Amino acid sequence: MHDSIPPVFALGLGCLIGLLLHGPIERWLRTLVRTLRTRADPDSGRAARATGLLLIFATLHPAPWLLLVGLPYAGYRLWSDPLRMLWACLLTGALLGPLALIAADRCRSAVRARLLHRSRRSG
Repeated sequence: MHDSIPPVFALGLGCLIGLLLHGPIERWLRTLVRTLRTRADPDSGRAARATGLLLIFATLHPAPWLLLVGLPYAGYRLWSDPLRMLWACLLTGALLGPLALIAADRCRSAVRARLLHRSRRSG
């Protein structure tokens, strides 16, 4: 296999791409869930028209469409012969970057909760 880019660099680039896409996709998911919850809750003070417009804008956001177009293309490139190893490293990095970020955030939250519990118990 003769590649012009070492797979380690593709792994790092994939990690960077995953971290860059994590924020917009997370914001889009939160907006969509919030919109659907407000739409399902009849006691909320919002007008149906405003939530309808918000739902339209949430579905027009480019983040999910980048995933819908980008993931099949990346999968196709992953299984094509010449670039298999580079694409595998790129996609692995793109998945591992956000997963590491989420895991670090969960660990930090668990440590904070444990410290808060200890301080309340001792105080």
